[in-house]
Amino acid sequence: MKKFFIIFLLLLSCTNPEIGKNKFNYYLKDANSYFENGNYFESLKYYKICLKYHKPKDGNFYYKLAFSYDKGEKNYKKAKKYYLKALKYLNTQRDLKKIAACYFNLGVIALKESKIDEKENYFASAYSLLKKIEEMNKADGLDYFRLGYYFLDKKEFDTAIYYFEKSIEKLEKDSPKHFYHSGAYFNIGKIYWDNQNYKDASIYWKKSLELEPTNSYFREWYENSLKYPEHKSF
Repeated sequence: MKKFFIIFLLLLSCTNPEIGKNKFNYYLKDANSYFENGNYFESLKYYKICLKYHKPKDGNFYYKLAFSYDKGEKNYKKAKKYYLKALKYLNTQRDLKKIAACYFNLGVIALKESKIDEKENYFASAYSLLKKIEEMNKADGLDYFRLGYYFLDKKEFDTAIYYFEKSIEKLEKDSPKHFYHSGAYFNIGKIYWDNQNYKDASIYWKKSLELEPTNSYFREWYENSLKYPEHKSF
């Protein structure tokens, strides 16, 4: 019965756009609430329902939908589709940070898919916007994390550490539970590890694990680092 009722509402919304928009806004509240709390599996579920009732010309909506596909379901094909759709509607004056985030996340997806030229192009676009945001003194912890990741990909390790540290400083104050906070600690640890500084790698991975104690990936790297007590100056 419930299934038929939903189908009835969908048919009704198709003939009456106002009903569709009202249902869209009703489910959007739940979607945004889950998104802000970092529950991207649930936010994705509700954003999908929203699209059944109304397809807005709203870059912020499509960014959140893309991010939910990206970080929740890890459906990179869908995430890419909606990041690109978000870029179509985002305003270059008002939404500069979101545009930079779209390009950055598209670059990360391209990296995961081993599409190197595509990754380079997206990262270059993200970097130019992130530097502009930094020069405007409007960079936050997420912007600094993305800059750190950009330089990590370039293997410019000192600069990467500089930005990851700035990200940690900002997120410690503004959003300590954000996964980029623990991610910044982890990435600094990875730089030290790759340069055979096992002691400092262990210190940073311990901090990342303290922020995300259930993260099995962080735990595996931290516990492995304890087997290498040797220390080489970095």
